[in-house]
Amino acid sequence: LPKQLSRRVQRPGVGNGLPGLHLQTSWASHQSEGQPRKTPRAVAGTSGCSESSVRYYAARSREANDTKSYFAIAEKLHQFIVADGYGHNGASCAAFSAGHLPRQISREFVQRAQRTPRGVAVDPMSGIKLGAEDAVADAWKDALAEGFAECERSAVQGQKGACGALFCAVARSGLYVGSIGIGRVVIGTEEADASVLCDEASNPHCAANSNEARRWILNPGESLPSGPTRFLGGEDAKRKEPRFMGFPDVVRLRHASERRYVIMGSADIWADGLEAPVNAAVQAYRAGHSPADAVVEQSKVDSDVVAVVLVLPGALG
Repeated sequence: LPKQLSRRVQRPGVGNGLPGLHLQTSWASHQSEGQPRKTPRAVAGTSGCSESSVRYYAARSREANDTKSYFAIAEKLHQFIVADGYGHNGASCAAFSAGHLPRQISREFVQRAQRTPRGVAVDPMSGIKLGAEDAVADAWKDALAEGFAECERSAVQGQKGACGALFCAVARSGLYVGSIGIGRVVIGTEEADASVLCDEASNPHCAANSNEARRWILNPGESLPSGPTRFLGGEDAKRKEPRFMGFPDVVRLRHASERRYVIMGSADIWADGLEAPVNAAVQAYRAGHSPADAVVEQSKVDSDVVAVVLVLPGALG
C-alpha cells in the first residue's frame, strides 16, 4: 500500500458560486499583454457530472499533436484514466493504454462476478464467507490487477514505447485506485472548518520509493535507475532488465462523509509538493472554475502534463 500522508492544506478563500454541469475548461489566469507566462496554459479538457453527482474535470497543457500525456473518461462506468508516455514511442503506448484500460478492467470485473457471485465469495486466506460489500471490493481489486495485467500483455506485444497509468473507479463500495509509473493520485478531504486534509492514494514507482528499493534487491554498488521502475509496455527495457515490471499498486478507499477532491496527475504536476495542486483545485472549484485547469496551470513551465480532478459529494455510496 502507498504510504499515507495527512497534511492540512491552508484554508483557501471560498467563492460565491459552484461549478455548473458544463463549464468552459480553459479559464487560464489572465496576464497583461506582452507579459511572459510563468506557468503552462490549459489548452484542452472536458468537464461533466455523472448521475451519482460525481463531478469530473480534465485538462492538459499541450495540444493533442504535441503531447505524450492522455486522459480518458468512461462516464457511465465512473472510470477515469491518466496515462503518461515515457521515452521514444511513449505517446503511442500512453494513448493505447488510456483507451484500453477501462474496457479491460470492466470486462475483468464482469467475468469475476460471473465466476464468483457475491453470495459465495470467500476470503482467499481464511476461507471465511465475505459480506456483500467486501465481496464487491474483492472483485474490484482483482479486476484492477487483471485489467492492468491484460493491458501490459497487449502493450508489450503491440507497442514499442512505455507509459505510466493512473486509474480510478468510483463505486458504491468505495474508490478504487490503480497506479503504475511516476504519476500520482492525491485526495483532499474537506473538514468542518473548510480546511482540507491531504492524503496520498498512490506511491510513485521510482528511486524515492523505499518499497521499490526493497523489491529491486540491489547488488553491492548498484542503484535504482533514475526513471520509473514500473511501467506498461517497454518490451526492450524489460528484456534487458527483468526487474522492471508492469504490475500496479491497487488501493481501495472507503467513501468519506465530507466532500472529496481526487487529483490524478502527471509527475511534473507534483514537482513542488502535494499541497499546491490540491490547494489550487479546491480554490478553483470553490470559485466556480475548473479545478483541472488550475492544477495544470500551477505546474512547471513547458510541462507536458494532464490532470483529472473528481469532486465527490459527501456520504457517497
